[in-house]
Amino acid sequence: MLTPSPANTFYGSQIWLGDKDVEGLPEDTVSFRGHLGQYLIIIPSQDLIILTFSAYGPEYSVEEYSKNLMTKALKVSQWAAQQK
Repeated sequence: MLTPSPANTFYGSQIWLGDKDVEGLPEDTVSFRGHLGQYLIIIPSQDLIILTFSAYGPEYSVEEYSKNLMTKALKVSQWAAQQK
């Protein structure tokens, strides 16, 4: 699952490894990305799990929604690192 695909180094087997559009996420960041914005983001080094059951509308593309959510995950991760 955590071995990158030869076709896309940010994709394992049914799991996303980091994010190609958001720099600075911890290296152990993984995410499951479901239909219409359902995400589970896990950052083990931060003891952090982010779960969202939102739905993006026509004003967002899948790519924009993903980048926005992963950028928010980065900010939460940075905050969590300061709390340790």
